[in-house]
Amino acid sequence: MGINVPRIYAKSRAASANQILAEMDRQKKTAERQYAPISEFVLTLNQFLRESRKVATVDSLGRLTISSMDDQINLRCYHLVEKQLIILLAHAKFIAPHEASLLAR
Repeated sequence: MGINVPRIYAKSRAASANQILAEMDRQKKTAERQYAPISEFVLTLNQFLRESRKVATVDSLGRLTISSMDDQINLRCYHLVEKQLIILLAHAKFIAPHEASLLAR
């Protein structure tokens, strides 16, 4: 019974590949957990915007965009009341869980 070098090499390569895949899966799950609050915020915002036929998205850099019929809306030109609602929703999602509520002050 001799040492089968190609077989040992193939097994070590398979183990390395499995370790790489396991690490990629772990990192993907971590990213999903960290992105979950943003996804929930966008979902809530889109429920509000649905009636006005607008859609909110957040890109990979965290930039919020709102579109209407595939035309991006400049947030600087957005209605004051809608901007304030977006700020309140963001505050409730990202700050209020860590501090006293803005409305309770």
